[in-house]
Amino acid sequence: MKKLILSGLMMLFVMSTFAQKNTDRSAESDTQALVEKYNLTDAQEAKVLKIQNRKYNHAAQFADLENTNTEQFLAKKSANEEQTNFSIVRLLDKDQRILFKQNKRDLRAKRGALSHKMLKEGATPIEIKKALLELE
Repeated sequence: MKKLILSGLMMLFVMSTFAQKNTDRSAESDTQALVEKYNLTDAQEAKVLKIQNRKYNHAAQFADLENTNTEQFLAKKSANEEQTNFSIVRLLDKDQRILFKQNKRDLRAKRGALSHKMLKEGATPIEIKKALLELE
């Protein structure tokens, strides 16, 4: 019985350690990356930071679904990402939008290649979707 309890506690510890890998990113670091990538103005930077904070707050609300209902978690994560991108695009000027759309095209190409590769390897649809959402 002791071994079972200790094994369970070790599993929880290991799972929490892996769950923390995504928390290394923050709204500030994501915003700074976008400032550098798209040469955002100070006004745009403040608005993007607000959008990124909202993204992380929403992600925290459904984070527990990752272990209980993976399909719903992935759907919510995808919707959160789409909503964030839509909000950011609305702030960009014409030249920045062109660059943003080009980056999204490049990301789609990477995701397509990864999806094709994983299908060949026999990955499940859930594994593929999870990997595609992790790709940035």
